[in-house]
Amino acid sequence: MRDDADGSGERNGLHVVVGHDGHAGAQAALEAAVELARRINAHLHVVHAVTVADYGVDPDTEEFEKTCDRNLVRERELIGAALSGVGVPWTYHEERGEPAGRLTALAAELEADYIVVGATHRGLVHLGGSVPKRLLHMQTRPVVVVPDPTERHRHGQRDRTGFAHG
Repeated sequence: MRDDADGSGERNGLHVVVGHDGHAGAQAALEAAVELARRINAHLHVVHAVTVADYGVDPDTEEFEKTCDRNLVRERELIGAALSGVGVPWTYHEERGEPAGRLTALAAELEADYIVVGATHRGLVHLGGSVPKRLLHMQTRPVVVVPDPTERHRHGQRDRTGFAHG
């Protein structure tokens, strides 16, 4: 999926890669990545790494592949709606594999300037650790980790200065 509505195409050769899995932290990362791409005049690449989480629970049922297909269509629609009219050229990438590995591979291919991901949400386990942690160990380029806005209540509210409230 691609949207170059503003016609600027690749702009100045800069690229921002953002991971998205449909959770609140990923949505916050997408919003931050759009703003970053806008500020540095870059092309935004949204990556959804297809994992077992997209398939549902039981691989022995007929619904297994259908569930995955429905989930991927919903993810593409969510991204399309979120990026409609943002004024930043973007491309959607749907790739099978471990998320940190897929983000790393695309960032290397594009010689991306930044990778943006949401902080790992509770309950998400990937072999080898969280996606943000793995990226920080795998990368030579900047990795921006955006806090999950739904997790704020657990740790107290913080304003932009980093001071806690409440």
